[in-house]
Amino acid sequence: CKGCLRSREERLYWLQMTDSQKHQVMHLLSLRKAKIRNRKMEKTETGEHPVQNLLDF
Repeated sequence: CKGCLRSREERLYWLQMTDSQKHQVMHLLSLRKAKIRNRKMEKTETGEHPVQNLLDF
């Protein structure tokens, strides 16, 4: 999902996951957000317009 960054499986099984599994997913989400942020920064530094890249995942 582009909004929450969870995979289809993560969304599908969220209610069945243990708290530990949910914490693992939340950690993965923070890594995914950082990766997206870094990609946007690289594109901005290369001269691409940042508005064009808002939805690039």
